[in-house]
Amino acid sequence: MFSQKTKSDYLFKNDFKVGVFSFINSTFDLNYERMVAENKSLVLRGTVKWLDNGWEKEIGGMGELQYRYYLIQFGKNENYPFKIGFYAAPYAFIKTLQDNNAEIGYYGEIYNDQLGIYEPYSYDVKEINYISYGAGIYGGIKALIMKKITMDFTVGGGLKISEHDSDLPEHYSWTIFEDGYSGIVPRANFTLGFLF
Repeated sequence: MFSQKTKSDYLFKNDFKVGVFSFINSTFDLNYERMVAENKSLVLRGTVKWLDNGWEKEIGGMGELQYRYYLIQFGKNENYPFKIGFYAAPYAFIKTLQDNNAEIGYYGEIYNDQLGIYEPYSYDVKEINYISYGAGIYGGIKALIMKKITMDFTVGGGLKISEHDSDLPEHYSWTIFEDGYSGIVPRANFTLGFLF
């Protein structure tokens, strides 16, 4: 009798991955993926950021959950459901960061509408604590490059909401890649992993 292969028949169902480019940003990025069906998986991602170079000091972390659905798969074998898989994945995350040397300041003038004159104005922020959370969707490709070694490239984006405890003025503007930014943001990741 012929029978269809189930997820329990595969030799490897787990993938432990490390973010490759996150080290540039003083961040350690770990990912754990577990196949829960032949074309579905759960991914738990955690990052830790630690930077202290005598001038800048930042410490923080992020937790993320993904539910992946592999839309297209090529090269099935006895070890893993595919050799190359294209996926879509909704995600949700929460992130914290303490920046002990924000050094955000402004010294100049601001126009007073009521008096019709310019007045001296300044602010100086040294430390900011951020918390960010959000959700969105990823798309990506995962490939087995050796029997147990995986390569995973993810791109996507979604909503990010950020809060901070600083007394920056309301008109202060964050750029899209800064921790204080709220709005729609792009996201990407590249990992190398090990099946077990």
